[in-house]
Amino acid sequence: MFLSFMFPDVCVACGLPLTPFEDHACDACWEVVRASAWPLGKLAVAACGLQVHRFLPFEGPARTLLHALKYEARTSIAREFASIILPAARAVTRDRVDTVVPVPMHRVRRRERGFNQAELIARHLAMGLDIPFLPGLTRTRATASQTGLARRDRMTGVRSAFAPELELEGRRILLIDDIVTTGATLRAAAVAALRGGAAEVTAAAVAESAPPSRAP
Repeated sequence: MFLSFMFPDVCVACGLPLTPFEDHACDACWEVVRASAWPLGKLAVAACGLQVHRFLPFEGPARTLLHALKYEARTSIAREFASIILPAARAVTRDRVDTVVPVPMHRVRRRERGFNQAELIARHLAMGLDIPFLPGLTRTRATASQTGLARRDRMTGVRSAFAPELELEGRRILLIDDIVTTGATLRAAAVAALRGGAAEVTAAAVAESAPPSRAP
């Protein structure tokens, strides 16, 4: 208790001390994230031709907090992101989906990290939507990090990287990832779900990141 008073936890986004009722991030930073959310989501055609719903811009506190979730194992952040995107997810899916499926992580990387951030968010989102969560896909091979790769390299890197793992026959799937840039990963996962018998796939990502700039 004395140490908590002398060295209080600080917000991972702004660095200010947290109150006893705040976890990882302060209410002010979460309010910035909520204010940046697109109320009905943002439907865009990714470079690979797949339609993807985005809910937040990958910038400011949202970027810092997603990185804290992903790289610092601050897993409770997943629940807050799910609650922020839930209204938009409910609006864009309506009665079109009956199962939430996360984009999977290769078993080697998952063992190293200890969790899959997309899966954590998807689980909380499924509870909010009151529909089943199903880890219905598997990543069949490890791929290099997509960060910083050009569109063509991203599409090549994840081609045939996924396969159906559980029964998907006839399911209308909401496929969830944490961050989308070109959409190549979501497209590859969607193709695998359809190959596994899914009737329909609605692709969505918590945040949209701008593609890397081309070198001059």
